[in-house]
Amino acid sequence: MRIRTYTRVLDNGEIGLVHDAVIRIVSEVGMRIENAPMLTRLAEAGVQVDMPNQMARLSPAFVERFMADSRPFDWEAYAPRLSTYAPIRMGWYLDPDSGEYLPWTQERLASYAKLARALEHVGGGDVLGCPVDGLPHKLHPLYERYLAWKNGYRDAGSIWDMRLCPYILDMCRVIADVQHRDFRNYAGTIAHFATTLTLRAGEAEQYLYCAERGFPAHLCHMPMAGCTAPVTVAGAAALAIAESLFMDVISRVFTGADTLTLRAITVPMDLRSLMYASARPEAALIAMVVADMARHYRAALVASGSVIDAKQPGAEAGAQRAFNTLSRLMCGGGTDLAAGLLSMDEIGSPLQMILDNEYAGAVKRLIRGCDINEETLGVQVIKEVGPGGLFTDREHTAIHCRSEYWEPRLWSREMFQAWVSQGGKTEIVKARELYHDIMAQPSAPCLPEAADHALQAIIRKADQDLR
Repeated sequence: MRIRTYTRVLDNGEIGLVHDAVIRIVSEVGMRIENAPMLTRLAEAGVQVDMPNQMARLSPAFVERFMADSRPFDWEAYAPRLSTYAPIRMGWYLDPDSGEYLPWTQERLASYAKLARALEHVGGGDVLGCPVDGLPHKLHPLYERYLAWKNGYRDAGSIWDMRLCPYILDMCRVIADVQHRDFRNYAGTIAHFATTLTLRAGEAEQYLYCAERGFPAHLCHMPMAGCTAPVTVAGAAALAIAESLFMDVISRVFTGADTLTLRAITVPMDLRSLMYASARPEAALIAMVVADMARHYRAALVASGSVIDAKQPGAEAGAQRAFNTLSRLMCGGGTDLAAGLLSMDEIGSPLQMILDNEYAGAVKRLIRGCDINEETLGVQVIKEVGPGGLFTDREHTAIHCRSEYWEPRLWSREMFQAWVSQGGKTEIVKARELYHDIMAQPSAPCLPEAADHALQAIIRKADQDLR
């Protein structure tokens, strides 16, 4: 048995209305692409291009052909999944002992990454930007990679300045030699839409640089309803699908990708504070609408509920984490969980990472489902025990208890009196103890000394060359 989490929210008439809106957006509004070579290639592929105004539009007939040519996603064979990682972003480090919000240092970053590597449901993460103060801003994409690889993390592919590309490639060759992989696996980028239906010149150039060299090249957007997307759930969902179509068309033309993927990562803006509100029910509703359309189109789905708004570990953080994860799983696909992140991605908290690791284990057990067969149904042992009996001392229990039951480390495992007699520790106290236990363990360097020196030498050369 596997968990089938799909919750349908649209009827057939509503699906038709959303589709019609998407077609009108891509054909009548279009997308601004601030790169002439990219527009030229798109025009050759059948996209309607207005070169003077840097606009690209997709005709209804083009969209129909594009969808028909896309490799269908097999939703029936797909099982829900939860991907958990512990990203590091620019912002603050929430000290697990003092509760202070502190600037990131290399030491704090190293301890954070060590914790992530030690947690069984986290295992690592990525670094986006350079969170450590005092390093030259122009070299942040290089330091992003150095700090990530030095601590067993992945980089997030920042480029910023095209003049850094030769140095980035040199760094990629160093880490590829260490890990015995093709350096092209490390040389990719993710280009983001800066605003509504717009691929800016800088992001387009970075995307083309990687795509034309066979490096991983991806596009992403982060619409905000009420700001860079309509305030209504339906309008925000339609725009998200339209932008997804443009991203998929670009990917097919420049990388040969044959899939159709809809992205459900739109969140509302808090119209009182202008905050990026990542844990609101409207974001879940938008994701559900996009998910219905993904199934209608037989497209893959990216439904992210990875970040939350709370500023500290506690009830708000736990409720938001549960809401985001489970509502995205209700979309029928998978989702991700950015363990340790608070206030969207402004705060990295070791204690929250540990709490998220515990929660991820429970969710993964839920979506694993269970086996239904003669042995697990246990009719024979039920006959043996009979009315009024106990199953605790039976061989059937001993055989299956470890594979059937998830074992918590922080959540309560005893009744009240036993809990009090053992010190009455809350999950926060237990998480702090686990943090110190992990920090006390020795850890081997993630990067050989020679590779560390080689990467630093490349950064120094870039600093000298670009003065």
